Amino acid sequence: MEIIIPSKYVKAGENIQKGDIVKIKNEGEYKPGKFGPQLQFNLELPNGNIKTYTPNTQTLVNLKKEFGSDSRNYIDQPLKAWVFEQVKDGEVKLQLILTPREWNSALNEEGAPTKATGVNPNGTLPKDEDIDVKDIPF
Repeated sequence: MEIIIPSKYVKAGENIQKGDIVKIKNEGEYKPGKFGPQLQFNLELPNGNIKTYTPNTQTLVNLKKEFGSDSRNYIDQPLKAWVFEQVKDGEVKLQLILTPREWNSALNEEGAPTKATGVNPNGTLPKDEDIDVKDIPF
């Protein structure tokens, strides 16, 4: 039997995986953190559980670009999880970035992710396995 230690926080690769569609459930609040105030949201995971989520700067840039600077606009928007490995402090750690669900891996002239411009013939978005890791939009 696998031992699971429950956490109230979102943990990339544990309770959120690449391609998961999640939703922010509140407008967030700033809490004291190790390096100053940190913005925290309640995030609804695909299984319906609500976890505390502290977004990184790239996620905040993505949300602000799509929905504006008022975090109330983020509530209940479907967001896609991108989970990937990154070297941080000399260790390989899993990182989590959220983007609006319809964003794809194409970059615009400024190097920013773009909204999906094409859909499959049946009207669906491309599947994760059709996207090359080197094309992730951040």
